[in-house]
Amino acid sequence: MAPGYMSISPDGQFLYVGNINSQSMSVINTNTNPLVQNVTVGNLPFQVIASPDGKYVYVLNNGPETVSVIDTTTLL
Repeated sequence: MAPGYMSISPDGQFLYVGNINSQSMSVINTNTNPLVQNVTVGNLPFQVIASPDGKYVYVLNNGPETVSVIDTTTLL
């Protein structure tokens, strides 16, 4: 896991980046570098963690302290 605001999928195909000022997480394809999608998460996302099996991304939100759970197949 990268320090705080990003994480990479276990297969290395996607980079998940928390956008602290926009209440979203960006999904980036590491092979082609385009933005796949911005996903709405909680306020002030400051840490992003991909699950070891790659099925979920957990986003820790700092305001209020909540966790957004994103299904990587639907990005919801």
